[in-house]
Amino acid sequence: MITSSRIKQLQFDLIFSSSPYSILAAVLAALTQFFLLKVSVDSPVLDIWIVGSLSIYLVGYLLLRIFAKRKERSRADYYTARQFLLVMVIMMGLSWGSAGLFLIPLVDIQAQLVILILTIAVVTETASTLSYKYKMAISFIVIVTAPMMVGIYIAGGLATAKPLLASFLVSFYMMFLIKYVMDTCRNVERMLTREVQSVNRERELRVKSEQANQVSRAKSEFLANMSHEMRTPMHAILGFSDLGANKSASISREKLQGYFFRINESGERLLNLLNALIDLSNLEAGRIHFQISKNDMRSTIDSVIAQMRPVLDERSIKVDIISRVDVTIAHYDNEKLMQVIKNLVDNAIKISPEGSVVSVVIEAASLPPVISAAEQKHRLALSVSVVDQGTGIAENELVSIFDKLAQSSKMAARTGEAGLGLSICKEIIQHHNGIIEAHNNDATGATFTFTIPLEDKHDTISDTQILD
Repeated sequence: MITSSRIKQLQFDLIFSSSPYSILAAVLAALTQFFLLKVSVDSPVLDIWIVGSLSIYLVGYLLLRIFAKRKERSRADYYTARQFLLVMVIMMGLSWGSAGLFLIPLVDIQAQLVILILTIAVVTETASTLSYKYKMAISFIVIVTAPMMVGIYIAGGLATAKPLLASFLVSFYMMFLIKYVMDTCRNVERMLTREVQSVNRERELRVKSEQANQVSRAKSEFLANMSHEMRTPMHAILGFSDLGANKSASISREKLQGYFFRINESGERLLNLLNALIDLSNLEAGRIHFQISKNDMRSTIDSVIAQMRPVLDERSIKVDIISRVDVTIAHYDNEKLMQVIKNLVDNAIKISPEGSVVSVVIEAASLPPVISAAEQKHRLALSVSVVDQGTGIAENELVSIFDKLAQSSKMAARTGEAGLGLSICKEIIQHHNGIIEAHNNDATGATFTFTIPLEDKHDTISDTQILD
């Protein structure tokens, strides 16, 4: 569709670029015809014709210049230009057609030949200019030659030729010119199609090249970040184990236990990172089993908060669960949604100051239809929002924060986490045909909201679902 539209624009560009020369040729032909006929014919019809013709071409030239100026400023309106061109073709065709219809019967044989030759020259030149849009070119040819043949009949023929023969010759010329115009149009259209396709391919290659570069940069950044994230706990494990091995005989039992605690803590961090990587890889590859069943979202949230109670008590953070809907039942994988809620609440705890409140809000929502474009009904859904009182998220990171290792710069400074958790959340929610998004609060902090449909729309026999 874009290619076709671009070809039409290029066709009009070709017409408008060559139209000034066609107008100049037609004006010269009109003036020549006027002065040659004025010698032998003193008729107001001739005066009216030359004034009307020159006026039409002058207006056409001025409008062409306006279009050219607008095109230089990339403000060309091709629809308006098409309408203008159509009107100009009709007006110019009527101008020369009236010459054949009204002037040929008024003049002698020699003047008739002058009108015929000059008219044919103008028709040929104008049809060549308009051939990129052959329908307009054919319209111009017919508008000019049809009245000319009528004028020949009225005049009784040209020279010694009979009217029928003269009209046949004009008809033959008209058919020949139409064939030329259509061949030219087809050839030019094929050329323009190849040119536009070549430009489109070049643009696609540039886009793909840029995408490949972005992927390459993302992979490089991912590997660099992962190597850093893995190296930090690994250095801690090696460092404290080395200290314990070298100083086990000379240090106190309490300090040795401290070394073991650091080793265990770093090992846990490294294991969590590896588990997150495996989960994300399996989710992206579709190797995760989803047990879709009817569950109560309020109960799921309560279970998560109960598990996180030690962390909440340690930071003196209160979790306020707010349900703004009476029924909180939906179809989802309870274990996977617990993972999402736990990750969002954990981030909120880490980013919020001690003694603050983290709110978890359950609300009724809706999602756009995904089964077919004809289905206009939105899907009933349930949304869960986790509201923190932290530093918020940079505006340019509200979307990219869900990418792998694209953690918010503000959050990274406070948590020191690798930033895989939100990517996992995004994958899980998308597998539930839902959406997840983030926005900053009016006062302070940010809100992470995921929305899932109330009913599972997958065509499965059982509740067990393997995404592939």
